[in-house]
Amino acid sequence: MSNLKNLITSTLVIFSFLSFSINEMQSQTADLLFVIKSNGDSLATSKIFTQRTNEEKVVFLSEGLKKELSAAEVSSYYEKGRYVNIKVSPDDRSKLVRIVLRGTIYLAKSTSPKRDELYYIRHEDKWFALDHSLTNLKGQLSDLIEDFAATIDDRKIQYNLVSLGRVIAKYNEEKDSSHKSSGDFDFNDISKLGIYGMSGLSTIRINDVASTHGTTLTNGIGLGGSIQFDKIVSLLIQMGYTRSNWQNDNYDFEFKTLNFTPMISAQLYNKSNYFRLSAATGIHINLDLASSAYSPSFYSRFINQEFNKDARIGLRKFSIGYQFMLNASFGNSFDLFTAYQVVLRRATQSFGAFNFNKTLVFDTNDFKVGIVYYFIK
Repeated sequence: MSNLKNLITSTLVIFSFLSFSINEMQSQTADLLFVIKSNGDSLATSKIFTQRTNEEKVVFLSEGLKKELSAAEVSSYYEKGRYVNIKVSPDDRSKLVRIVLRGTIYLAKSTSPKRDELYYIRHEDKWFALDHSLTNLKGQLSDLIEDFAATIDDRKIQYNLVSLGRVIAKYNEEKDSSHKSSGDFDFNDISKLGIYGMSGLSTIRINDVASTHGTTLTNGIGLGGSIQFDKIVSLLIQMGYTRSNWQNDNYDFEFKTLNFTPMISAQLYNKSNYFRLSAATGIHINLDLASSAYSPSFYSRFINQEFNKDARIGLRKFSIGYQFMLNASFGNSFDLFTAYQVVLRRATQSFGAFNFNKTLVFDTNDFKVGIVYYFIK
């Protein structure tokens, strides 16, 4: 069990270190970059702060100082690709975008101040914003492009790069064979990392003991990660700390545990990537923190008035269960979830003055709700 504890502890440390490293890498680059202002002036920079740069502004390092220019002040800038200023109809709003497809129709993508992906198309020398709230973009594209519906037979076009890229590439090829695309728009893995907080109700059932503990409040915090493999399937991971407490006349249980819960998630509903509903299931690995004379307030404890009076007895270290979860995503920054969790055959350490093998074996059930905020995405 000590090896398992070391493994989980090491995983938490590595996960935290990787989170910090990824954030640093996303926030800066070491290459020579440039920003060209709308008046033609070119500004060299060694660092563009990507987490603060979006379609409305570019934030970069200039002469040792952090500088910010609005989209209207920038003609283009380079950072892992060239971003250009476009004027979006009907009011000529300036946006900084990266063009991902050229032809009869241009397709461009950008990042909103909330870190959501946005898409624009250019048709007949005018740029238009695509409506992210639409579940199917076929209608809007048909309204903007006169012969689109007659050219493209796809019934549903989703608000993502794969769906938009494929149909616009097909349209461009139909209108002009010289625009034949040499590749395809494949789904790229999307990884996110955040923090979560949760609260819920927990029940306990002690095997072979006619004792009722009722329901108690459970709270927890931790790190939440998401890796999306395709449009449907994702891996969700939660690693955190949870506290529960049950009391009656005979027993006093206080659980303070470290948890690791990997889950496979399947998408049930998608509203243009701004609202997504998924169902997930997976295993729940639970490490009960043992008693300690040095820091008793941090660790799990079990007090039995009948056998050991007020002496504290810890819980066995390792237990495993399963979890079912419904997860609602709002954009790329927030998830709300509700989950049902069962952990079977948990046990105390041995106790009793004359019976050193005496233990209590018990099951726990948790119903909880929580929120995840993703700070890396």
